[in-house]
Amino acid sequence: MKKKDRGSTSSAALAEGITVLRWKNNNLVALCCSYAGYPPADVVERWSSSEKKKLGVERPFLVKEYNKCMGVVDLLDSLTSHYRNDFRK
Repeated sequence: MKKKDRGSTSSAALAEGITVLRWKNNNLVALCCSYAGYPPADVVERWSSSEKKKLGVERPFLVKEYNKCMGVVDLLDSLTSHYRNDFRK
């Protein structure tokens, strides 16, 4: 999978209703989910440094849902670093 082009995917559905997905963006991304899977996929633009232009890359629905929630996690980490508490007291 490492030698495949950007946007390539491989997925498997387990008997328990869990989808396991690997997607190649800059690096390999591995995700597991019980409510979302590969379809429907959309196309996002990514910069190609070798071709010096933006290219359309297919992105699975599961990756889109994951990215939507990551902003909240980054915000929480940022606020935690600003308002650090000593929990050992």
